[in-house]
Amino acid sequence: MSRSSAIDIQELPTELDGDLRELLESLGSLGNAPGWAGMFVQRKAHGLDGRRALEGFLSTYVNEVHGALELPAVLRAWHYAENGFSRDLIDLDRELSHASVLKPFKAASCAVGRRQLSKLRSLRDQRVVQRYLRAVEEGRAAGWHTVVYGVLLSIYSIPLRTGLNHLALQTIGGMIFSATSSLKLPLSQCAELAQEYGESLPLLTSRLLKESKLLNGDTVPDALVVVR
Repeated sequence: MSRSSAIDIQELPTELDGDLRELLESLGSLGNAPGWAGMFVQRKAHGLDGRRALEGFLSTYVNEVHGALELPAVLRAWHYAENGFSRDLIDLDRELSHASVLKPFKAASCAVGRRQLSKLRSLRDQRVVQRYLRAVEEGRAAGWHTVVYGVLLSIYSIPLRTGLNHLALQTIGGMIFSATSSLKLPLSQCAELAQEYGESLPLLTSRLLKESKLLNGDTVPDALVVVR
């Protein structure tokens, strides 16, 4: 089984052109960042075998980081971009920088986010994009990949549920398969974990969307505000 087929990555709309598809897939590939290896190995050093170390890390990450902060950040970024709230978008970026649980992930997230945001420079008619890009270049914002991703979903009218599922599955799938080398896990074990998350992550995004009421055009509730 190949890495690409071992997890059911949410298909992006077929009408997306190559450049946009590459942007979205690059933003969702944070799970392949080299920093995860050290976190996995650190857990293994605490006496856990490779699979248990990975399972423990993924459970913590999905519940305390991805589901609690990253996906809500994408939703808020989408909401602000939809309504032209560039100041709120920049404030969201700053909030993420103050969230202590996100600090270990900041370097990788912002490196990816800034790189992909710079590719949107040609969209002169998108004032939210230009103001956010200027804030990042001037050091007033960091360029978190989740914020950039939410903006992309808005300006290219990508279905929100599809975009969130794609990001979740792409990120966690990348983490799982990076463990084949860092933890020396058999590919078969990684495929099993990938299948489990391939089934559970879409349920997470569905619950988030249902609770946020964003699909009904309501304002973002307090539950989506980043907790520092």
